[in-house]
Amino acid sequence: MKFILTLFSILTFASVSIGQEEEMYAEKYYVVLGEYRSYSKALRKAQKNANQIPSPLNLRNLIPDTEIGLTSNEVCGCGEKHGYIPRGRYDDGKYISIEFSNGLYDQETDGYYVVVLYSGSSEEAKQIFDQSREKIKNIKVINGKVYMGCMH
Repeated sequence: MKFILTLFSILTFASVSIGQEEEMYAEKYYVVLGEYRSYSKALRKAQKNANQIPSPLNLRNLIPDTEIGLTSNEVCGCGEKHGYIPRGRYDDGKYISIEFSNGLYDQETDGYYVVVLYSGSSEEAKQIFDQSREKIKNIKVINGKVYMGCMH
């Protein structure tokens, strides 16, 4: 009986932990203008599209890094550097940025610099996609989950 109660406790804790883990992520939709292996190519595309659409270019103080893709030297209010935080955690909206595919969404496109026009809800993503698809070739909408839990 004691074994059954212990097993029940472990299974209950595991299912609560998994449920809490899933709650720490928010589903986001991205309007993507292109995916590139080279940061310099992604930057050229971002600059060109910022003028063509037009839309503000905000590189979010991210720095290309050959080992990890993108990073940041900014220090959080907590006093720590968190490195790359994918777009959509606290900065949704319509503006052009360069993101790194490994942290942005789960697809088989790891290692790409992604030029993003919009992040946020599926409804707005569709609307912005429809408004922009005549001006931009190969534009697409993708979705992913962004970690919203504690960074400390």
